[in-house]
Amino acid sequence: QWNKESDAWHEYARAEHSKEEERLKNIPDKYRIYNKLFKETLETGLPEYNQWDHEISIIKGGEPAFYKLYNLTEPQLQTRREYIDDILAKGYIRLSTSSAGYPVMFILKKNRKLRLVVDYQQLNKITRKDRTPLPLITELRDRLWGKRWFTALDLKGAYNLIRIKEGDE
Repeated sequence: QWNKESDAWHEYARAEHSKEEERLKNIPDKYRIYNKLFKETLETGLPEYNQWDHEISIIKGGEPAFYKLYNLTEPQLQTRREYIDDILAKGYIRLSTSSAGYPVMFILKKNRKLRLVVDYQQLNKITRKDRTPLPLITELRDRLWGKRWFTALDLKGAYNLIRIKEGDE
């Protein structure tokens, strides 16, 4: 029986408390109040559909098409298969019935690993452009001048967590 009076429950609670204490050891005291902001496990799957989902607006007369695949080496084919299997299992993508398709290639990263890149150049040609300007680098540099603290985020999989508007997938 799993209740607060059982030995099993107390054993589980002690183990969870020990895990939490071990995790907190690595966080400076003054930042521990923010502990709940950080998850121990990564999100899997996509968020529910919402009004702010990313919309892909195709210009009038434009039609997404299927483009020839690029030749890949055996290690690239293996990396592609592992990548697709991984993000399929996580729920970031699903099997497609679309007649459109875009080729993939690989970029060699500094750590000598391969990064998969989808070549969306042809899709970009028929997509209505978002003319919201990005901040100028010089302006950002001026705003950061003299600052002491900076944050680096590893957004490796963040692209796959953006929900595309239903019907635009």
